[in-house]
Amino acid sequence: EILELEREIAKEEGVAYLDEIDIPVERESFQDCPFVIADCFNCFLVLKTKSKQLALIAFRRVGGYRVLALGDDDADEHPLAGKGLRPYGTFEVMNSGWSHEINAVRDKREPYPATTRRITANHHYFFYFKARTFEVLAESLEVLGTFASQEDAYANVLANIGKVQ
Repeated sequence: EILELEREIAKEEGVAYLDEIDIPVERESFQDCPFVIADCFNCFLVLKTKSKQLALIAFRRVGGYRVLALGDDDADEHPLAGKGLRPYGTFEVMNSGWSHEINAVRDKREPYPATTRRITANHHYFFYFKARTFEVLAESLEVLGTFASQEDAYANVLANIGKVQ
């Protein structure tokens, strides 16, 4: 209830806030840092699941990503604190300053309309872990599956590297 109120206030003020999103992955915990693998168009996040497998999440048409050393010790000081942030959540950042900044630069240098671009970065996804946050600007998020071993997960990443969907 409080998180919803925080989001509504931020939305009315026109500032960044977090909308929680549901992804079909039952995470073990958010204590482990994920593996991040990226190419020019895609970013892949590998997470441990409750069943001790590895879930592979693909972000398509990536405009940028970052892993920050912000976690539980910094939660109250995080710029999105009081705007829908809760520990260990998965979110989309609405009214994202980072997204606006990246797209404004792109708008100045690219002569063709945004709808025809190969990289659009329309969404700002945000994952909260115990000692880190992972953020990515991307057109879409897709769970590619769960895998019993790192080798299987990485083989799937390699099969998707360089693909523009």
